[in-house]
Amino acid sequence: MKAIVAPIDFSNASLNAARYAAELACSMHATLILFNICIIPLPFSEIPVPVEHMDITMAEAETEIRKFKEELENKHGGSLTITTEVRVGIFLAELQQFCEEIQPAAVVMGPNGTGEIERLFFGSNTLKAISGVKWPVLVIPEGAVFTSVRKIGIACDLRAVAESVPVSEIKDLIQHFNAELHVLHVSNDMPGPLSAGSQPAFSRLKEMLASLNPSYHFMCRDDIDKGICEFAEKIKLDILIVIPHRHSLFGGIFHKSHTKALVLSSHMPILSIHE
Repeated sequence: MKAIVAPIDFSNASLNAARYAAELACSMHATLILFNICIIPLPFSEIPVPVEHMDITMAEAETEIRKFKEELENKHGGSLTITTEVRVGIFLAELQQFCEEIQPAAVVMGPNGTGEIERLFFGSNTLKAISGVKWPVLVIPEGAVFTSVRKIGIACDLRAVAESVPVSEIKDLIQHFNAELHVLHVSNDMPGPLSAGSQPAFSRLKEMLASLNPSYHFMCRDDIDKGICEFAEKIKLDILIVIPHRHSLFGGIFHKSHTKALVLSSHMPILSIHE
């Protein structure tokens, strides 16, 4: 059975994302795994941590995650299988190793915590997961509630289309949810709807996605991120797909603050899928 991993740090944002993941898992007939990492802060990772301290931290995490599991089981009854995993270590390394072990369908997580420290650590961890985990990562904004997935969008820059667009994963999503697919190309320098140099790539993309009958949208904006958000809100996307690697829209600017803001402050779930 497919599995969905929901990393939680017990902040409101992470618990809300896990509740969303539970609903998603039900719709996909997947197992939900609640995953907590008792984080060893990086600056101190080479300094021995007292065993007694880690034992207490682990015990507290086990108690909290068990309570949350019971909450979800009471809501979903026997329709959802839920397991838990608590580990000690560095967030990204532990998440990568766990995903290697179980090969999940997706990782579902919140964008940040409620306090400043939670925002610093969990917000940063979300970005690390997007860039460092090869499995799909779905980021759920605070307050988002799973209802249905009717419209899925993908932001595409029409570069190295054949190598970069994850066609198989997109097809699986569209077919599973019977959703509409909207493809958005945003440029800050094209003179018209589509530059002459992009025509071959666009033709190739149309060929690759033909069976999904997508709608194509073109936009010229100086602020690409803002343009994407406006587009998503206008047509009411349920999920926006981004491709965080060197050929994608976010490849060259992924670490800049405005792109981080798109991921961490979006009002819609953002699904990161690597090529």
